[in-house]
Amino acid sequence: MKINKDTSFLLSLMQNYISASQPTIKLTDSAISRCTQYGLGPLLAHIYLVNDNLTTEAQRVKLNSIELTSKFYTASQKKALNEILARTTTPYIRIILLKGIHLAGSYYASPHLRQMGDIDILVDKIQTNNITRILISMGYIQKSHNSDDFYKTHHHLMPFYHTQTGVCIEVHTHLFFESKPLGARALFQLDHIHQNLTLLKKEMPQQYVLTPELNLHYTITHWLREFRIETSFIQLIDICLLMKHKPFSWEKFIALIKTRDQATEIKLTLGFLFRNNIISLPDNIVNEIISQKDSMGLLGKRLLQTILDGYINQDKFITQVLGSANCARILRSYFRNEKSWLNHLHALKTLILPSDKDSLPPIVSIRDRITNLIKRGIGNYDKN
Repeated sequence: MKINKDTSFLLSLMQNYISASQPTIKLTDSAISRCTQYGLGPLLAHIYLVNDNLTTEAQRVKLNSIELTSKFYTASQKKALNEILARTTTPYIRIILLKGIHLAGSYYASPHLRQMGDIDILVDKIQTNNITRILISMGYIQKSHNSDDFYKTHHHLMPFYHTQTGVCIEVHTHLFFESKPLGARALFQLDHIHQNLTLLKKEMPQQYVLTPELNLHYTITHWLREFRIETSFIQLIDICLLMKHKPFSWEKFIALIKTRDQATEIKLTLGFLFRNNIISLPDNIVNEIISQKDSMGLLGKRLLQTILDGYINQDKFITQVLGSANCARILRSYFRNEKSWLNHLHALKTLILPSDKDSLPPIVSIRDRITNLIKRGIGNYDKN
C-alpha cells in the first residue's frame, strides 16, 4: 500500500524521535496542522525548533506557541495529580498511574512532549467512595453524556472535571470492562496487576506504576482495541519507548502471552513498526514472538495488516469502501481466543449476517459505497 505524504511525514517524525535522529524534510503548514490534530504538536516543536534551516520564521512562531501551551497544561495536570496524591496518602488508598500521566514523566525527554486529554489512575474498587469524596471536596464534579447506569458496569467511574483548571480525572477500577473477554484476561486481573507494580522512588508522594513488561501489553492491547486515529501515533510512540526501557525483560514480556488473541495483537503491532522501519529487535526475540500461536493465521494476518495500514494511512478503500463498521467486525472476529480457521468463518458470517445485537450495517452496503465513490470521482473529473 502506497503511503501518502502526510502519513509518511508522521512516520518520519516518529523515527526521528525514537532514534534521536535529525529530520531532513522541510516543515509545511499542513504538517503542523496534522501533528497538532494528532497530539504530536509538542514533539514536532521539540524536533524542528532546533532545525532553523527546515522551518520558516512564521512556523517557528507557531511551534513556540504550541510548546508553551503544552508546557502550561502539562504543569497544570502535574500539579493536580500531586494535590490528589497528597490528599490520598493513607494506607488504604493506593494510586496507580496509567497511560500518559506515567509515560510522560518516565519515558519522554520532557513530560510536555506527551500530550494527554485526562489523567488516568487505577484504584481498588472498595476505595471508589473515598476517592470520589476527596475529588469532590477538591472542586471536581462528575459529568458525562452517558447515564449513571452506564458506569455501573464500566471499567472507570464517571469522569471528574475540575471547575477552574479544566483538568479531567478518570478513576479506573479495572483496565478493561470486567464483563468482557479482555477484562477476564489473566494478566489484567487486579491480583496480577498488584504483583506487577513498581514504585517511582524519586517522586513524592509515592506513585505506583505498572512494570514495563505489563505496561507494554496493556498499551498494545489498548491501542489495537481502541484504534482511534487521533491518538494512534502517540500510542505507537509509547509502545516504542516502553520497549527501549532499561531494564526491560523480553523473557518476562513473552511469558505473559497466554492466549491466541494476545499473540495476534503483538504480532500486528510490532509488524507495523517493523514494516515502517521504526523499531528493530534481535532475531531471537523476533523468532520467539513469531513462534507464538495466534488467532489470525496467514490469511487473517494479511487481511488485518491491510486494514491496519489502510487505517493509519487513511486509505479510501479501507475508510470509505470497506468502511469502519465492517473493519470493526473483521477485527472483532480475529481478536478472539480461537483457532484461525474458526475466526475466518466467524468474520465471514458477521460480515454477511450480522447478529441482532450488532447495530452496524451489513457488508452489502459496500456496493453503495463503491457506487458513491465512482460518482464522486466522475463529478470531480467533470469539474476539472
